[in-house]
Amino acid sequence: MQQTQGIVADARAALRVSPELRFKWQLGGTKENFMAVWNSTERTDRLVAELAAFTHANSDVAHGITLDYEEHYRDNESAVKHGMTAFLRKFKESTGHGTNWWGDNFQFKNLADVAAVQPYIDFVEFNGYFDDDQSYDSKSGWNPHVFELNHATELIQKFGYKSSQILLGIGLSSYSWMNTPKSVLAECAWNGRLGCCPGCAADQGVHCFASNRASHSSLGGSGFRGQLWDKTVADIQAGRAVKWRYNSTRGSYEPYDMSSYGLFYPSAANESVGELTFFNDVPDLERFTDTAKRLDFAGVYTWVATSDALDWRVHRRLWKALNED
Repeated sequence: MQQTQGIVADARAALRVSPELRFKWQLGGTKENFMAVWNSTERTDRLVAELAAFTHANSDVAHGITLDYEEHYRDNESAVKHGMTAFLRKFKESTGHGTNWWGDNFQFKNLADVAAVQPYIDFVEFNGYFDDDQSYDSKSGWNPHVFELNHATELIQKFGYKSSQILLGIGLSSYSWMNTPKSVLAECAWNGRLGCCPGCAADQGVHCFASNRASHSSLGGSGFRGQLWDKTVADIQAGRAVKWRYNSTRGSYEPYDMSSYGLFYPSAANESVGELTFFNDVPDLERFTDTAKRLDFAGVYTWVATSDALDWRVHRRLWKALNED
């Protein structure tokens, strides 16, 4: 409770500086917990009542929720999907606010009745981050496992969504993988991840955060501030890091191609081994904003916003680009 009150105070302080801000509170949990709630009318009503009480008590900085539900159902869970729809409907009826859904169409259709929840969804946040949004394979078609622009088209044309409900994700933050062989990058590095190939042995590509001070990770955690966006730009310009675009078929996603952008810091002692991380630079920012404007989407969002430079240059640039005629 003390931490929540601190976040509320921070949000109010930010609102005084930028009155246009709107705050969505993340609702997270395990698959088991969520399924237990959505399988029970009593538990659903209790959770809605608690969230509504918080929303009404902090109405100046509580403008809905973002559902961060990174799970997958292995069985037919139609009852749970129906329960999720009831939860989203009751939350909106109780608060007047809708929900943001984070993910991609493959996940969305697996976990929810996509058409039924449309009236209760404010924004669908597509986590394309480091994708080029156009990973199309002439033989296989579009990859259902990562966001491509046809996913937004499908929501609009098949499930009744509006273009104004679509947000594109820009990746300002990433984990890092230390001790990664350069030889495995083309096959194993994709969309903020490392894996799914025989060359990635257990002792290669050690996953780490900014708490490993040898890394260039932009994700902090445990009180550590990660590397900020402007420092990463400087590293690329100085040749300390190399950005590349790769497109190859990998692992369980065969036969689909996956086009993404990655960043590699070669080791000073051995350039064939180094650190893998991911990053969106100025051309990517322009590509995302131009796409959002061209297709009349609601706009873009960033993950994680605090990885911006201290002067918030990325967000100021995005805001300007989205509001230019």
